[in-house]
Amino acid sequence: MPDEDFHSHVRLNSAERSKLLCRLDEAPGRAGRDRRRYKRWEYRMSDIAVLVQHPAGGTGRYLVCARNISAGGLSAIHGGYIHPGSECKIVLPRREGGPFAVSGVIVHCRHIEGSYHEIGIRFTQEVDPAALVPQMIADGECAADQESEMPALEGRILVVDQSPADRKLMMHNLSGTALILKMVSSAGAAIDAVRKHTYDLILCDLHLENDAVRMIKQIRASDYKGPIIVVTAESSATRLTEARAAGANEIIGKPHSAAYLASLLAEWLDVPGVDRPIYSNLEETSGMAELIADFVNDVQKKTHHIEKVIESADMAAARELCVELVGSGTGFGFASVTEAARDSLTAIDTAQDKQDARSSLKRLVAICQRLRCGNSVRPMGDEWKQSA
Repeated sequence: MPDEDFHSHVRLNSAERSKLLCRLDEAPGRAGRDRRRYKRWEYRMSDIAVLVQHPAGGTGRYLVCARNISAGGLSAIHGGYIHPGSECKIVLPRREGGPFAVSGVIVHCRHIEGSYHEIGIRFTQEVDPAALVPQMIADGECAADQESEMPALEGRILVVDQSPADRKLMMHNLSGTALILKMVSSAGAAIDAVRKHTYDLILCDLHLENDAVRMIKQIRASDYKGPIIVVTAESSATRLTEARAAGANEIIGKPHSAAYLASLLAEWLDVPGVDRPIYSNLEETSGMAELIADFVNDVQKKTHHIEKVIESADMAAARELCVELVGSGTGFGFASVTEAARDSLTAIDTAQDKQDARSSLKRLVAICQRLRCGNSVRPMGDEWKQSA
């Protein structure tokens, strides 16, 4: 991947980059930081080459400004929006020897200011930061000694694996978390579980007595919108492509470390609003309940209009709708709507092609469709206890 094929959209000099990165470091921490398994190391590298496969087709070749790195991923600054879930390849310079490429997935793209976004990339295989960050060796530090405790993951996960040993290993690897696991051994049992209960995430093996790809299609057809992660030793590109086409969000190999699995789950379970209703944080404010209900109804109408302008590629109309949502979302207690609408505005104004804008608008639609009025508490019976 020669450098001349890649383009930087970070129009900042070194002093401006440093100021922006320092401001991010000093910003109040996000909830997800407490869930991280890996120690993150400062990694101030400009012009890191990233080749992005856009979900709807086509590729993007970008030079990004790295912020920090861990064994499991990279944080960087990019001058545009990249759709979360996009697969990518990153070229990382070694301390000694030439650069090497590692595959990854864009797990988040958060607006900072102007056209600038912070992108989070999760590697599909662990890397050794000591081979990349010179000061680690100079300071005599070891990444293994700096790992945090097992992240305090929460949520309900369905695990589908026909191997009793692998199910037990999965339960052991996640025993230090607050996750509620439901273990099943067949595609039929998985489909039945999804019909009866709500899960935040599904982990499934690709090798089942019944076709796992068909199972994923049926689960998606049941209107399950949460993440589906395939965990498999399968190496056939055809089979892996089929799994992605059926609706798998990500595929990781066997074997893998407990640390890598926990880091991956932390990223997916930390995505705001994934497969969960979004409620206003102003519900308890006097006089707001009726106003919030009216706002939710209005947003659903706007969502329908946004879907139409996505189909017609009318970016001017889409922009007007986004401006309205930016100005109203936070006022009614839905900050995630304002953030997603602002990201869409940035994508519309700065995207090199309309596909980037469409991807951002689809994310906005997905968030708006999850807005709800009032609070919802689901009872948890014996079926939610961890069981093999």
